[in-house]
Amino acid sequence: MQLETDKGNLEGQIEKAVDKKLGETKEEIMNAVDNILGEKILIGREAILDVLERAAVDTDFMAQLAEKPDEALKGYGLTYDEKAAISSGDIRQIEDWVGKLTPEQSKWLWARLQQERW
Repeated sequence: MQLETDKGNLEGQIEKAVDKKLGETKEEIMNAVDNILGEKILIGREAILDVLERAAVDTDFMAQLAEKPDEALKGYGLTYDEKAAISSGDIRQIEDWVGKLTPEQSKWLWARLQQERW
């Protein structure tokens, strides 16, 4: 009888140890994922601002954004949603991602919104 009680106690201790370790591992994984996503968000913000700042001073780039946005945005590492927001002039969405834009940064977006593309 004592042997069965000790075995049950040992199994309980093992189960607690495994649960604790799995919990630590899960937390470590979630922290790593958060770090990766945080980095991607920062990279995306920087890329968006790079595009907008370039468009404000480079008229050839601004024209390319209007005519061939996919080609113009190659190499910036933007997500599909980020490219779509820039291409369509979605100021609200972009400001949700990067914060309030300066007049210079929003120059392309306002120009895009004024274009009639049907």
